[in-house]
Amino acid sequence: MDTIYRDIKLENILLDSEGHILLTDFGLSKRFSSHPEHRAYTVCGTPEYMAPEIIRGGGYGYAVDWWSIGALTCELLTNTSPFPAEEENNSPSDILRRIDEMDPVLPPTLDETTRDFLLKMLNKDPQKRLSEHVKKHAFFYGIDWTDLKNKNQEAPFKPILHDGDDTQNFSEEFTNQPLLDSPAEVLHNANSLFRSYSYVAPQHLCGRLATKHLATFPVAYLNKPISDPPSAPETLLLERLISSGSFGTCCTAICNNQTYAVKIIPDSKYRPSEVDALISCAHDDHKSIAQYVATYRKGSDIWLVQEYVPGDEVAERIANREYNFDEVKCRAIFKQLIDAVKHIHEKRFIHGDLKLENIIFTDDETDQIKLVDFGAARQVYSMQTSSKHLLLLLSNIYYNIPHYIFSYTTNRSMWNDVPRYTIDYAPPEALQHAEYATYSASFDIWCLGAILYTMFMGHTPFRRERAERCVDAATLKQRILHDEIFTCADRWNEASSELRNLIGSCLEKDITKRATMQEILLHPWLKINARQANSNLSRAFDINEDFLGYENSKNKRARKRVYLVLLALNQRTKEVFNINARSSEQYA
Repeated sequence: MDTIYRDIKLENILLDSEGHILLTDFGLSKRFSSHPEHRAYTVCGTPEYMAPEIIRGGGYGYAVDWWSIGALTCELLTNTSPFPAEEENNSPSDILRRIDEMDPVLPPTLDETTRDFLLKMLNKDPQKRLSEHVKKHAFFYGIDWTDLKNKNQEAPFKPILHDGDDTQNFSEEFTNQPLLDSPAEVLHNANSLFRSYSYVAPQHLCGRLATKHLATFPVAYLNKPISDPPSAPETLLLERLISSGSFGTCCTAICNNQTYAVKIIPDSKYRPSEVDALISCAHDDHKSIAQYVATYRKGSDIWLVQEYVPGDEVAERIANREYNFDEVKCRAIFKQLIDAVKHIHEKRFIHGDLKLENIIFTDDETDQIKLVDFGAARQVYSMQTSSKHLLLLLSNIYYNIPHYIFSYTTNRSMWNDVPRYTIDYAPPEALQHAEYATYSASFDIWCLGAILYTMFMGHTPFRRERAERCVDAATLKQRILHDEIFTCADRWNEASSELRNLIGSCLEKDITKRATMQEILLHPWLKINARQANSNLSRAFDINEDFLGYENSKNKRARKRVYLVLLALNQRTKEVFNINARSSEQYA
């Protein structure tokens, strides 16, 4: 590119969202001839990275940039300069003197290849300095430079970023500086300078959207809405990324030696109603719901701090299994889940996004689970909720605003709202209109049925098999609206009649015929205990010595081997079911 950079240093190297470097600040760069006799003479750069020939004067060439790379590499490897300070003598003139007079100081822990690379890069004679042949040095053995240039190699460090405006990785020395306005002279045509331009800051966008939809989708709160959260404490430090989705990301965080899960939501997507649901449903130590801690603001993001649940997602556990969960394990998990959902409904909320990805095991040893992510939760509306809703209904009628959003039945509260769902678990009433979804407590009931089906079958109800993953949302939507759940599989035929009945009653398309929470709690399948299941399976494996077939001595030895194998299998099966029985009875 015929350019000499002259200011390579750590501060001028940034990381992009994938961890690949970006070189910035070309303020000291200069167009430079490739002729070997061409020289630059300006003394410039950052003292710690300046080459000896710049300090001495007399002209310099491209080799000064290779020197800077050597000094920078030494800092990355050793966390110190190759020309360390002598006690308090660290003024710019002292730094330049050491570079000019001292040999590089390298720790003995570096291997020979690394030492050779650094010493060749930091050779004071620019003619002997490792330069354009640097990529051939053994220090870079195994590097595919084409892949590296095209960013096809995974970066060793990927910064945590939540959106394009996230500045958490910048030094507070800069982000805490006051903003100073330097007004320019007013132009004669200033009145038309920004004509046709518009901009809404993220912190105001959420309010504008809420106002826009207020007449159509009213929001009621059981608690005082947290619309302007306090700033996050400095002691709350993010660590690793757990997951990311369309509405935000989730990370672990440390505060006072305690680990938390932090859901990070852009200000424009923040819903105070989510916090309202967390305060109401996840603030009372329910054993199957991850507990809510606090809500904070950090820059242009909102942080929801919750209990950290260290185990796997149920979805991940199923995906990693060769076989799906048996009925005993499904029952143990499902009992805890319906207890959590029953608690949420009693608080006059629905979860709105029940799925296996939102159910997490508390550890790797037991089947105890916790429900997370109330991002789609909302308060259950009813005509008895408050007189304010009736006034909204009357005002909508007066102003000729569609009032189908307040469609109630005599025994079920139903309302329409902004669609928020996961397509594989969405009920038909959520998919009938593009602009809104119909919600009720039965929304969660459908999701419960889809979860139970998926745990037992290994795939969601409207996919044909476990391997059918590349199905577009439009196809799934049509299947949910018009088709029956997939039952043409041997696995479905192995299910007990009670399990099939429970799944079918939860996945009833007609909301008026769908099972209620009370009906689920009284369902016979939940009454089957693990010891009964053990007894049934043991009888299926009962074996006696008649199997040996002594009357046929020719097959006696072969039959005896088979008998011993089946006998061992029978004993092992009983042991497994006894373990499951003890594990499951605590959730009965």
